[in-house]
Amino acid sequence: MAHARHTRLAPALLLGAAGVVLYRSGCTFVGGGAGAGGLAGRVLQAHRVSATAVRARGGDDAVEDDDEEFVYEFDDNAFVEYSSLKIGQKLDGIVQKVMPFGCFIDVGADKQGMAPLGKMSEARIEDPNDVVKVGDTVECWVASKDNGKLTLALTPSKIFGPRDKAPTSAFQGMGDQFMDGTIVQIQSFGAFVSIMNPAGGPPGQGLLPVSQIGETRVDDINSLLEVGQTVKVRVAEVNVEKDRIGLSMRMPEAARANASDFEGVPNDQWFDGVVVAVQVYGAFVKVTSPLGSVAQGLVPISQVSDMRIDDLSSVLTIGQTVKVRVAEIDLDKDRISLSMRVPDAARASASDFEGVPDDQWFDGVVVTLKNYGAFIKLTSPSGLVAKGLLPNKEIADTFVEDPGEYLEMDMEVKVRIVSIDQEKNRISLSMLQKKEAKMNEAAAPAAA
Repeated sequence: MAHARHTRLAPALLLGAAGVVLYRSGCTFVGGGAGAGGLAGRVLQAHRVSATAVRARGGDDAVEDDDEEFVYEFDDNAFVEYSSLKIGQKLDGIVQKVMPFGCFIDVGADKQGMAPLGKMSEARIEDPNDVVKVGDTVECWVASKDNGKLTLALTPSKIFGPRDKAPTSAFQGMGDQFMDGTIVQIQSFGAFVSIMNPAGGPPGQGLLPVSQIGETRVDDINSLLEVGQTVKVRVAEVNVEKDRIGLSMRMPEAARANASDFEGVPNDQWFDGVVVAVQVYGAFVKVTSPLGSVAQGLVPISQVSDMRIDDLSSVLTIGQTVKVRVAEIDLDKDRISLSMRVPDAARASASDFEGVPDDQWFDGVVVTLKNYGAFIKLTSPSGLVAKGLLPNKEIADTFVEDPGEYLEMDMEVKVRIVSIDQEKNRISLSMLQKKEAKMNEAAAPAAA
């Protein structure tokens, strides 16, 4: 649910049609199966209606014409359980009550949250009414969960207080093991991450420098990370004197490959590998070199598949066996870049299908679905892998608006070559038989 920060809602709740509530201050929340505790999480949209419309729905005849009313439509599926909330998670909420010590906020959960005065602003404030009013929609972050109480912060820098963090010394001797962390704040130089205390108790917080996010240069940290996101990090440095924890999403140098062991390996030679870590930018895979040494290399997310991948964890898991090849070696940095994709040199061009009869069928696999058709992977007569376009009009005899109604990813299909464009290196495919073949089939029963 998206709200603009501190958008003022109109003043009273009037019950309207089923599933619709008119909100005004000072009234009890009504409507919806989850009750008052789930209002903010179930609000889909709001729009102003006239006083005449309010009265038409059985509202108050005394409503002034210049009053602001909003109609809210609810989505019960957006209801959030308290148990599922995570420290640092970003939420949208509606301010229910403002007190001298803070404000109460409905975030669509089965528990109402409270933002203490000290967690409402970057600057020191005396009166919470200077920051919010009843009815405001606000962005907030989960600061703590304690005995059923939900504490919120109105700014990510206030998620943790001085006494909310585990001592830095608790993270000494962690080794190179990766752990789950939650992004709580993002700056141009890196991200602050909440990590689980190995001894139990309050979590710790460390800095993930931008240089430790990926194996390659990261120009825009916000393109990879966001507040509330769960990431895999390891403790790279602990400075008890300065009370600092340095984190990294990169593999430790000791776990990297001896790149020289892979020198001279053809880029089309395939190795069996095992996924040892999955990050937002790629996966680390353990492979055995031709000399028998065990090494780890990075498969960038762009080299996992021919199709676009938004969430790598939905494709790869730790312990999964994969086929990889060495795409690049950096001897100076002792790094190996791996790929799960077929090298370009091993791919067929449109010319490889020149002279192929347009009634010859090929086995193909759906690798990408678009609104205009599907891209199909097939093998050329010379044994090279190629990719061609199967337009909507060539999928079925009827009009096809959505190819997803007929095809799905990794689906095996039979296709034939309709045309090739050597200049643009394009291959056009069809799942339909030639018209001549259809006419012959139709005429066969009659001839018999």
